[in-house]
Formats: sequence, structure tokens, C-alpha cells
Amino acid sequence: MVATTHRPASEPGAAEHRLHRPRLEALLTAAGRARAIAVYGPAGAGKTTLVRDWLARSSAAGAVISVDCTDLGPDRPVDLAARVAGRAGPVTVVLDGVEAVSDAGLRIQVDRFVADRPAARVVLVGRHGPGSDGAGTGDAIYPVAVDAADLAFTSAETTELALSRGLDLPPTTVHGVFAVTGGWAAGLVIALDAMAGLPPHREPDVDQLLRAGAGLDEYVWHDVLGELTPDARDAVRLASVAESVDADLFAALSGRPDGAALLADLARNGAFATRVGRHSEWFRFHRLWRTALYTALVNDDPVLAQRLHRIAGAWYTVHGQPGEALRHAIAGHDHRLAARLARTQADAIRHSPARTVATAAPAAPAPWPPSSPWPPPDDAALGSAWRALGQGEPDAARRAVDTAARRAVDTADRPSYGSMLCVRAMIELQRGHLERAGRLAARTRAVLHREGVTGSHDEGWALLILAAVAQLRGCPQPAHQYLDELLVEVWPGTSALLANATFHRLGVLRQQGGHGPALVALERLIAEEADLEVLPAWAPRAMRIQLLLSEGLPHDAQRRWEADARRFPPVVADLGAAALLLAHRPTGRADPRVGELLRPYLAGPTGCLLHDIDVRLVLAHAAQRLGDTAATAGLVREAREIAARERLWYPFTVDRGLPRPADTAPDRSAVPAVLTVAETDVLRMLVGFMTVAEIAAALRISPNTVKTHTSAIYHKLGVHRRRDAIRRGRELGLL
Repeated sequence: MVATTHRPASEPGAAEHRLHRPRLEALLTAAGRARAIAVYGPAGAGKTTLVRDWLARSSAAGAVISVDCTDLGPDRPVDLAARVAGRAGPVTVVLDGVEAVSDAGLRIQVDRFVADRPAARVVLVGRHGPGSDGAGTGDAIYPVAVDAADLAFTSAETTELALSRGLDLPPTTVHGVFAVTGGWAAGLVIALDAMAGLPPHREPDVDQLLRAGAGLDEYVWHDVLGELTPDARDAVRLASVAESVDADLFAALSGRPDGAALLADLARNGAFATRVGRHSEWFRFHRLWRTALYTALVNDDPVLAQRLHRIAGAWYTVHGQPGEALRHAIAGHDHRLAARLARTQADAIRHSPARTVATAAPAAPAPWPPSSPWPPPDDAALGSAWRALGQGEPDAARRAVDTAARRAVDTADRPSYGSMLCVRAMIELQRGHLERAGRLAARTRAVLHREGVTGSHDEGWALLILAAVAQLRGCPQPAHQYLDELLVEVWPGTSALLANATFHRLGVLRQQGGHGPALVALERLIAEEADLEVLPAWAPRAMRIQLLLSEGLPHDAQRRWEADARRFPPVVADLGAAALLLAHRPTGRADPRVGELLRPYLAGPTGCLLHDIDVRLVLAHAAQRLGDTAATAGLVREAREIAARERLWYPFTVDRGLPRPADTAPDRSAVPAVLTVAETDVLRMLVGFMTVAEIAAALRISPNTVKTHTSAIYHKLGVHRRRDAIRRGRELGLL
């Protein structure tokens, strides 16, 4: 009999092809030639299902025999030879839960087994190796160490997973589930199964799911934290009153002096905690796991929970973070401390970074206030800057920020440093200065992480700016990663953050050629009036006109332009009018009014590099219609030079300005196919002029795979040599 196993209901175990993770797939493919593979990673991440999915699609797997090591005891040792006795041909044995095997000799047995059976392969799956702390494997075992980032779902994959379970959820609910779980496989499956079990007349309530901890306290206690000692687990439970901690705060809440080592262990593979910043001493707990423990703590001992909140409030007061201190004082019913903070630290509290998460159980006061309004009203000048950005006037926003900066020097009533950096970054983004915008956004996050601040509006806007910079440089995957991080770290955020995140996702979709789907989603965004909170507010309507032209619908674009032109600044309105004039003219002719509209903008910068590029591209298109090749080449050259200043993705900017008649199929030849993650890694190695063998060793893949990726890179970038691929990669912002 073939030994088959069934996963517990609390883990993702249905035969879901959709659970396959691309990054794990790449790691497993790289290890595919190995006879024995060890896949070690955190609990609840769906390792077993993902490995089975990979084997089901592997032609070399042969017969697959699964062995659940957690069911084996001293009287039932793992006997690999007996498991495959009588079987001919290729066979793969999957040893699941190998951390339960205390005998380190299993690794020696695996080495001998694969040496004696050339047609057999063994895959060990678990949190770490048998009889070890995860550091060692057998000599012949190829280790594939995965962490939370390798196994986490994206928001788009969360939608697919929900559909595979018969749940057609609205986007806001899907985003909420993704944000609550952080894309963690076990949490996603449990949350979606809980929603699938609701009566038909009840709408899924993500807030209630979060407040209730999704009934995960036992799972977190026994599985996620199962390898800690009981004392260490209890210390983590006590520290769960705070969303993020450093060693000192952890010690104050739990009484354990070894907080630094314990937190580092919890963050080792991202299973329960992650470091807030690369060099920060603060750690952020995984929201779903932390909420499950905190909910259980409040329900089991509400008096203890209040006392811990008072300790946290006093700690934050001593360490100069009155905003956090006030939140915990309120949650701990420490009215005396709350009143003193409100009386003596009012200005500092008002200007501290606003959090947007509330993760307390219904039985206890929420440790954080509900979402703050937007734009942030903490400073009149800063509020004026946000309003100017909403109208697409970065110069007016800069003047307002300068006013706020002067006030900061003259008085103590000033906005937070992080908020000021964030507004400056948004100003630079609207001006098209991507390098400055990205640098300021990264500095904003660094300032917040240094203080251990998580889940703030400022960090949300910083992530949004970083996503926009990646999008405009033609890097869709980093853009999606930043937007997913925004949902997880700043959930539920504000309607403005969510609207802007949706808009930038549509920008990436359009950039990849998905004009039709982007147009449908954009119409929904505008119909819901969420576009009013996008920066600038007219941007979705301007993109709608461009998408209609790209889809060969000039009459619909004309109708939309006539309805929305009054919303646009002059240069955007004139660009739309010129594009429509070209779209309504047959091929080979151009309306002279195009030059009358746009040539005045050639005299000086419009204030935004994107507009400067668009003006030249539309004029180049008009000149090309008239057969003026010299003018066309000159204008395109100027557009390229402007784009090169900030490493803007030039093929995408071409698409922004050139309308297509209804009888003309879209020309995708100017837009290279997007490189995969593996291809991008190889491209970066090409910069160092490493040999194929050196690249293969560095990436732990075979030389043939390196050659395959290199060939694909050359094809997608339209080049034939390494030097040209590097140059083209830099032009497109891929390096």
C-alpha cells in the first residue's frame, strides 16, 4: 500500500493548483537535478501542498509516495527501502513533517537510499531537518530554505484563491483578507473557509474576522510557536498587546531579559515577526498571529491585558513617544496618564504619525484609534500642500511646504518630520523627478522604522510613491510588491490610500498592454468617485481618455474629454485635444491645430517631465503624419533625452501620447515583454561580466538554465550581445 497523508483542516491541503508559488517553483526547479531535496520553512506556509503541486507537474517525479513523519514513533521508524519495495521505475518519496523525527540518522539513511536507487528521489519537508535546529542536512541533500516572502500570496493571487473556493468577493473584501493575513497560506485558507461557511444572506466581515483573531489562537500557540518553550510562548503572548516591540519593551511586558535573542529567533524566517527596518532594533509581529494571541489574552484575562497596556503606556511615555503612550493608556484604562499626556503633550501627539489599524477584541478597548481623516489636518500649511497635490499643482504644494518649514523653525507647533518628507516626495513625483521622490520616500520609511512606528499614514504614502516610481521605470513586479506591502502594513488605511493604490495597479496593467481590463476597472473607480481622492484627482479621467484612444474608440474619448476637460490643467487639456485631433484624421494627414496647441509648450518646461515628453511625442506623431522625418526624429530624440534624466520607461511614455484609429491594431512592437524574476536576476549578473558557470554557481541554477534565461533576455530586449542587453536594461530601468 502507498502511504498517503491528509493535512489537518487548519492547513492548506486541498489539491489547489493555484497554491503554486513562482519563487518556490524557481527554487525547486534549480534543485530539480538533485536526488534528495530538503524544503525547510515556517509553519502554516503551505510547503507540503506547494511541493505536491510541483511534483504533480514534474515529468521526472514518477510515482509519489507521501509519508507523514508526525505519525511515526520509536516503534515505527522511517524505512525508505520498505516504502518503495516492489516498485520499478522513477519514484519520489515525500517525507512531511521531518522536524518531528528526533533521530538525526534519517539524513544518513536518505543519503544511502538515493545512492542505492538511481531511479528514486526523496523530498524532505518541514520546519527544519530531523534531529537538528535546521542548520544541517545530509551530504547528498540539496537544501531549499524558504521564508515568508517565498511563500506569501499576492493580492491578485488571493482573488484567484477565493474564486477557487467558490467565493466571488468584492475587491475591498479581498484586499481586507489579504491585509489581515499578510498573504500567509494557512491564514488565507482558514479565513476564506470561515467566509465560505457563512449563511448566504450574511456579508463577510473582515473587521470581525480580525477582531476575533479568526479562531486561530490554538493554531498559533501549538503550530506557529510550537517549537518554543512554554515560558517563551507565554512571553510572546504577553507582548502581543503591542504590534511592534524592541528588546527593551519586550522585556518590560514579558519580564524576560533575553528578548533580543527571542525576537531574532521569531524573525528568523518571517514566521511570526519581521524586523521593521534592515538595521532597526524593532520587530513587527505578524498581524493575524499577533491578533489571535491578543484576542485570547483579552478573553482569558482582561485585567492582565489592561495592566500590560498600562506598562506599555508608561514605557512609551519614558521613551518620548506620547502618541503611542496615549493609545495604550486609553486601552489600559489609565485615565490619569491619558489626561496628563493630553494636557502636556497635545502638540506632539497631534503631529505623531497616525496609525490606521485597530486590532483589539470586542471585549477590550481598542488600543489604537480609528482611521484618521485625509488629508491630514495636523498643520494648515501642510494641509494646503496636500490639497494642491490633489489639484496637480506641485509648485503651489512646494510653496505651502516651505511655509510649514519656516513655521517649524519659528514655533514648536510643527508637523512631524516624516510627514514633511512624505509631502516633499509626492511633490517630486508629480514633477516627474523620480530619483528625488524615491530617495525621500525611502528616507520617510527609515525615519519611521528607526522609531519603531508601524502602520502609519506616512509609511503608506511612502510605499505608494515607491510603487509609482517603479511603475514609471517599467518595473511592474516591484510596483506590485510595494502596493501589496501597503495593504498589509497600513490596512485598513484610508480611502485615499486605497484609491491611489488601485490607480497605480491599473497603471501597471496598462503598461503591460492590458488596456481593455484597465479601462473596465478605471470606469468602476471613477463611478465609485474614488478617483476624487487620487493624486492628482483628474489623473484617472485623463488616463481614461488615453485608454479609449489606445483601444481605437476616438468618439468615446471625445465625449469623455468634452465632459472632463474643465477638470484638467491647461497642458493636460491641450494634450487630450491634440490627441483627439490626430485620432479623427485619416492616416497620412494631420490637423494644423495640433501644432498651435502644443508648440508653445516647447518654449520652456511644463513643470512635469511626463508632460514635457508627451508634448514632444504628440508633435512627433503629427510631424510623422505630414512626412517631416527630420522634425519627427528631433522631437523623439528630445523626448528620449528627457526620459533618460529620470530613467523613465520610454516605450511606455510613447504609448501615452500616440492615439490609434479604430481600424488600426495596437502596435506592441515598441514595448518589450516584461522579464521574469529569474531573468532579471540573470540580467543583473550580466552587468558584472561573470561567466555562465559563475552565474550558475551564484544563483544555484544549472549553466543550461543560465543560457536559456540569457537567450530570453536578448529576445525580449531586442539585442544580440551582453553589452547591448546591459545598456537596454539600464534604459528601461531594469538595473
